[in-house]
Amino acid sequence: LILVGGTLLLTPGFITDIAGFFLILPPTRPIARRMLGWFATRRLIVASSRFGSAPPPGRRVVPGQVLDE
Repeated sequence: LILVGGTLLLTPGFITDIAGFFLILPPTRPIARRMLGWFATRRLIVASSRFGSAPPPGRRVVPGQVLDE
């Protein structure tokens, strides 16, 4: 987190500076770590559902036959 925060501080821009300070300051690092863990877990669940046998949430599977022409 410190390395990413330092890189964000070197990148020009006001928003990147705020994000960089957020990742570098010791009191905010645990918050950033929890947010990053939540985001990574959520992304892994979505990615695994795409490759698994269950359809992604919100999609319907219509049983049928595939015809090759």
